[in-house]
Amino acid sequence: MELSSWLMMNDEERKLQQEVRFFVKEDVDRRFLKEMDEDKVRYPREFLEKAASRSLLGLRFPEQYGGRSMPWVSEIIALEEVGVLVTSLGCLYSLVSIVREAIDKFGSEHLKKKYLQPTLEGRLTFAEAEQENEKIYE
Repeated sequence: MELSSWLMMNDEERKLQQEVRFFVKEDVDRRFLKEMDEDKVRYPREFLEKAASRSLLGLRFPEQYGGRSMPWVSEIIALEEVGVLVTSLGCLYSLVSIVREAIDKFGSEHLKKKYLQPTLEGRLTFAEAEQENEKIYE
């Protein structure tokens, strides 16, 4: 990270950066990354479970569901540290927020407890599906 970015962070953001940096250095086994690179790991659930055990998933979601009620900038700081490992883990890490955003903003209490909370606890996995308009490629 550039010095100018580091200087613009407040104490809470610097602390989070160090916490996530420690997590990716100490908790994510290099063999695991190698196995991902060799396509031996199809879905890195182990990574999500470890991140959840440190309360690092969905940082900006409410604490009552397992988040930390932090602002978006905190999530971006964490994402930058996770992305240092392997791009695919950075994408997976960000999916927690992308996929669960609609439930957090528009879902009932029942849906939040059924889907958001178990995701942030690392007990429920998810996927994202997209469809592109074929006409834009013609």
